[in-house]
Amino acid sequence: MDPYTGEVAEFFDVTGMNWIHSDAWNSITKTLLAKEYEDAILNDFIQTICQWIIQKQKEADEIIIEGTL
Repeated sequence: MDPYTGEVAEFFDVTGMNWIHSDAWNSITKTLLAKEYEDAILNDFIQTICQWIIQKQKEADEIIIEGTL
């Protein structure tokens, strides 16, 4: 949800800002960490990004992902 307009995005904006609230990140990281990945590099990436998100949630209510296509 955009904190300025209150608009809820139904899809990831590949060319703009994506405001993702902490509650949504909790669900995302829980889902990603529950999966088993055969590819060791992918598994390491998922673990690293999820731990980064979990740490950042201690400092912020939301994390913004910018689409850059």
